[in-house]
Amino acid sequence: MKMGKIRQLDESLANMIAAGEVVENMASVIKELLENALDAGAKNIDIHVANYGLKEIRVEDDGEGMDSEDLQLAFKRHATSKIRAHHDLHHIVTLGFRGEALPSIASVSALTIESSTGTTEGRRMTLKNGKVIEDRPAPPRRGTTILVKDLFYNTPARLKHLRSEQREFAAMVETVQHAALSHSAVRFSMQHNGQSVLNTTGRGDVLQVLHAIYDKHTVQHMRHFSGKNAYFSIEGYAGLPTLTRSTRKHITLVCNQRPIRNVAVSSTILDAYKSYLPIQKFPVVHLEIKTDPLLIDVNIHPQKQEIKLSEITSLKQLMLETFATMFKHEQLIPDVRKSPEPRFSHPKLSYQATSPHEAMPHVVEENDASNTQHDERASTDLNVEPSPKRRIRLPDFEYVGQALGTYLIFQNDEGLHLIDQHAAAERIRYEAYLQAMSRPSPTIRMLLLPLPISLGADEREAFRGQAASHLKHFGITIVEEDGQLALQEVPYWFPEGQEEHYTDQVMAAIQEGLTPDKATLLDKLAIDLACKHSIKANHHLTRSEIDRLMHDLDQTHNPFTCPHGRPVIIRLSIQELERFFKRVM
Repeated sequence: MKMGKIRQLDESLANMIAAGEVVENMASVIKELLENALDAGAKNIDIHVANYGLKEIRVEDDGEGMDSEDLQLAFKRHATSKIRAHHDLHHIVTLGFRGEALPSIASVSALTIESSTGTTEGRRMTLKNGKVIEDRPAPPRRGTTILVKDLFYNTPARLKHLRSEQREFAAMVETVQHAALSHSAVRFSMQHNGQSVLNTTGRGDVLQVLHAIYDKHTVQHMRHFSGKNAYFSIEGYAGLPTLTRSTRKHITLVCNQRPIRNVAVSSTILDAYKSYLPIQKFPVVHLEIKTDPLLIDVNIHPQKQEIKLSEITSLKQLMLETFATMFKHEQLIPDVRKSPEPRFSHPKLSYQATSPHEAMPHVVEENDASNTQHDERASTDLNVEPSPKRRIRLPDFEYVGQALGTYLIFQNDEGLHLIDQHAAAERIRYEAYLQAMSRPSPTIRMLLLPLPISLGADEREAFRGQAASHLKHFGITIVEEDGQLALQEVPYWFPEGQEEHYTDQVMAAIQEGLTPDKATLLDKLAIDLACKHSIKANHHLTRSEIDRLMHDLDQTHNPFTCPHGRPVIIRLSIQELERFFKRVM
């Protein structure tokens, strides 16, 4: 009789396949074992690693442990104590719930487990390739110890394609750090080859955990924040904008005590720091989110780190408001000695003028007379309205002079203040342009004569598709006649003579898929316009121009940095001056 082609996989092979999703590397093993320990109610967890985790990984906890019967079931796929019915998936409060971790790890390693509830005799089992090779009694010590040796010994392809030992170990350390941050009331200890890597107290002090992970200097430059609305409560610590890193890995997210990854949440944090930090620099932030489990879905990825959040708009708004409140209470003028590379600003906000019809601030440019004349005309067309939201003001100080045709010097009771005139002008123009661009109904300027423009084949195709309506949304009208495209209408804030250049920028952004995020595109254009049409270095200003510059800067939402995140103003305190001149020791 002819046999069918489809076969039921044996349990050992099925577990190896599952391990390919659940156990990607040594960090995955650590993560799964820590989740089991935390779900068991452990208050003390010790991790011992040998040879970067390739030789062995041992995790000991003092959780509730397992009796002999439960231990036997623990290595069956989808055997779990954490859910009972399908509706439990909508209300997950444990870190693990699938029952895949232990059988998956055991299928690609030599695993030994010893566990006891503390009231009865314990059990010790050893498995290799998913098969039990030893099963005997163990002392009745409450808790569980799991030893994983020779990981991936039977999957050489996986072993071959692991990253360098140092990178794999760094991922393991990061996993333990995230667990410690999400469970600060649990004591964690991690050792590598007998050397201490991380120690936390388990006293519920997140700041102490941050200190254990980073250092005293980092913690001193972090500030506590908290906020709450109808759906979420958030809390955590955020680094001041002077505290930066070269990657975003120092942004840690926790939701209902689960370390998570979520693009929308991470992006919102970066938006909160927008223009505070230079390009390619990232903040240090630890954010904890608490919400109803019904609003989150953790069952979308084998490793349970990627999650989906309902009411995400509400969360993003809460985060932005909370971060803004935190920043407004901080001293945003860096001390020269303490912060040699100050990096901070304030999120982009609308420009505030002193009267509802005040024109865009006039900022002198270092250009020829015709360009300056044109810019004056364009500036007076930009009316900006005051906003009641502005809270940050410049300190009072007295003008001393201008240095190197670039820096304005002021003094007050705190010391000397130096202002970069180009950065100051950029901030003024950026906020003014942004408000003009962000109006729901853009003011249109019709060209006296349609301006012929040249588009590539792909751009023409995009224009004939949805691009035309997107352009119209920005106040740009392109007409086609006899196969020739011509620019007919533009927003009034497009500089005269540069209409085609900025239309090209908008078209490029549309083709790159930026159209749904109009704010991102407008921000980019505002930065570009502000940079090109502001005072340059080595340009000497008159006293009246300086007074106007400072008046306009003081009206901005954030007078302390330019849109690129560079400082507008720095301070040299009296104490620092006296130390420099050895007046005090």
